[in-house]
Amino acid sequence: MTDKTYRVVVTREPRAWLADISDLAGGHTYARNPPGLDDSVRQVIAMIEDLPEGAEPDLEIDYDYRTGEYDTDPMAVWLRLRH
Repeated sequence: MTDKTYRVVVTREPRAWLADISDLAGGHTYARNPPGLDDSVRQVIAMIEDLPEGAEPDLEIDYDYRTGEYDTDPMAVWLRLRH
């Protein structure tokens, strides 16, 4: 397991949420909604870092939402946390 906190910058396109995992080369993914994006981000981190199976839920992730939409960023945080 790792004690590292992964910084993830999230942007949005019309039909997808995009994530760039700043500290990992090749660390980007997408999903249709924030909870799905969180799952995808965790899978990508585990794959790139070669973490043991089942490590995904314990990863520390700092999300930085940059959708450019005043109401969307806080709503995305709320949706992800409900998941």
